[in-house]
Amino acid sequence: MINKNTLEFLKDLKLNNSNEWLNDNKKLYENAKNDILTLTAELIASISDLDTTISNAYLDPKKCITRLNRDLRFAKVKTPYKTDYYIVLNKNEKIVHRHSTTCTLNQTIVSWAVGFTILNQTN
Repeated sequence: MINKNTLEFLKDLKLNNSNEWLNDNKKLYENAKNDILTLTAELIASISDLDTTISNAYLDPKKCITRLNRDLRFAKVKTPYKTDYYIVLNKNEKIVHRHSTTCTLNQTIVSWAVGFTILNQTN
């Protein structure tokens, strides 16, 4: 279960998306990240009961969540942080390939997607 403080952190980050704000609120960030890591571990355990691809992958929760830092090199919007977390569960960790379960979490919504990709390989 997600802690209400994590959602509040994401809401506040959206309103104050700057390095200074995040530095001043580092404890809130660390608490939110730990909450997301706990949720990720719970998701891995729950989904492993249903999906042997996940259970056989021995996933590390830290490698299944995306960072909040944005890549600003080519971005039109220069805010330094994403205001949501992405959790990707598959055997290749954050690389969505062939089969994956993803969760997107922000201050207002949680969305799920389960995907299968069939690659057509030609020689």
